[in-house]
Amino acid sequence: MLKRENEHTEFKKSTGEKHDAMKSVCGMLNKYGEGTIYFGIKNDGTPLQNIISDSSLRDISRVVYESIEPKITPTIETVLVDDIEVIKLSFFGSNRPYSSKGVYYTRSADENRPMSQKELLTLFQSANYEDDWEKEFTSLTIDDIDDETLFSFYNNAKKYGRLEMDYYNKRDLLVMLGVLIDNKINKAGYALFGKKANIELKMALFATKEKINFIDLKDFKGNIYNLVNEGINYILSHINWRVEIGKRQREEIPEIPEKAIREIVVNCFAHAKYNDLTTIEINIFPTEIEIYNPGSFPENYSPYDFIDKKVQSIKRNPIILDVLFRSKDVEKTGTGFSRVNNLCNQYNIKWNYQKENNGFKFIFYRESVTNNGTYPVTNPSLTAHENAVMKAIKGNSKITVNDIATSLDISDRTVQRTIKSLTEKRIIERIGTKNGYWKVIDKS
Repeated sequence: MLKRENEHTEFKKSTGEKHDAMKSVCGMLNKYGEGTIYFGIKNDGTPLQNIISDSSLRDISRVVYESIEPKITPTIETVLVDDIEVIKLSFFGSNRPYSSKGVYYTRSADENRPMSQKELLTLFQSANYEDDWEKEFTSLTIDDIDDETLFSFYNNAKKYGRLEMDYYNKRDLLVMLGVLIDNKINKAGYALFGKKANIELKMALFATKEKINFIDLKDFKGNIYNLVNEGINYILSHINWRVEIGKRQREEIPEIPEKAIREIVVNCFAHAKYNDLTTIEINIFPTEIEIYNPGSFPENYSPYDFIDKKVQSIKRNPIILDVLFRSKDVEKTGTGFSRVNNLCNQYNIKWNYQKENNGFKFIFYRESVTNNGTYPVTNPSLTAHENAVMKAIKGNSKITVNDIATSLDISDRTVQRTIKSLTEKRIIERIGTKNGYWKVIDKS
């Protein structure tokens, strides 16, 4: 008995339904670029005893050839399900959009519907933007997928109600996500969950707007699922928070809404252009936060088109986007920029973007606040060196004089003189000696 139907898989009772099945082939190709249809299976997944001949397979091949444009070369074979022979039609295509008898279909749950003119236009544009890299197969196997990472994904997707799977099964989950096909892991699957995936994430905290005096620098390599968490946590741990005391509890509020940060980081990884040297960057400056992905923005569009004109989402990496949507606390695809814009407007946060030749940068602007419990990014009563050293200490309370000097590109003597000044001003205090740490006394 097979699992239930979904957007990737459909059951037909017999080859008599082959013409209707072409709508499903078209819809799956337009939405996912691949799919599978079984002939001889009831809706509940149980097989039916049908007579299968060579002409049955030829009939399906002929209908696919006559119906689907552009042409595809499917795999048509007989397989056993509960010891009963059925026909399996597997197909793949990267020349979207596809039509069946001149009609363009898309997939919604286990049904097909004709595409609207707007959806079709978006699909034409998306076809020029989407990267077929995702669907290329690797020589790796299911054993090269990190169990802990995949299980974490499963739990999160269940928590957000975006995964219909009653129990965890590694193989079934990978197949359902479209990253394991015929026991082959595709590149999207390995990039998302691979044990030795080599996606790079560079993160830095700078003392000034120039990319010279850095306070903290991190460089991670790994799979996309884990790197997304690293990126979100890095930003949240290096921005300002204020405390509001309510009637019953104390609430900590970040200077930039956490959900806005989450949306943009997820968006960055979902729409990056991946290759052997992919590097995502997060740079935190006193006045702004820049999140950069090496993937150009859709031509002739800007983020405001997806906000004001309600343009349908254009997906570079639909498999990666689907996985991240299922497992992260973000909204449905296509609404990310609109949601971020609404959150920023709500909290008076300004944002901007930069389209570059080989990438796209999203920028959150930061504002110093002194009247609501948040300490400012820089203290106007301090010198530039004092502000830079303070930022370094806030980032790492156990940082050494030598590390501060190296990160800020100043001498040890200058750091020592600055620390002495901050201590005399009762802004910082040294707790302990050799293995001690810095305590910030005045956060104003």
